[in-house]
Amino acid sequence: MYVYRFTGGKHGNLQFKNGNGAANIHITLINSPNFAIKDVPIDGDPNHQLTAMVESNNKAHIQNKNTEELDAYYSVKVSDSNVADIYCDPGIINNR
Repeated sequence: MYVYRFTGGKHGNLQFKNGNGAANIHITLINSPNFAIKDVPIDGDPNHQLTAMVESNNKAHIQNKNTEELDAYYSVKVSDSNVADIYCDPGIINNR
């Protein structure tokens, strides 16, 4: 069994006031020799407001242009070197 916890926002779910400027969302995985961030897939972003980048095994970020309304989700794909890949998936909303 895996347990994960997001801090910031509301359990990792984030909301931004649309038009208040770009926002960077920082993702940090507590260092562990068995776990690594492999990808940050985005779902529900037809106008390409979100750009994700993996920086290292324990750091990634998402750039939110925040120029249009948005109700999307991101996942953090974490690889467990002993078992498999694990997906964790909070949401991002740009409100009016």
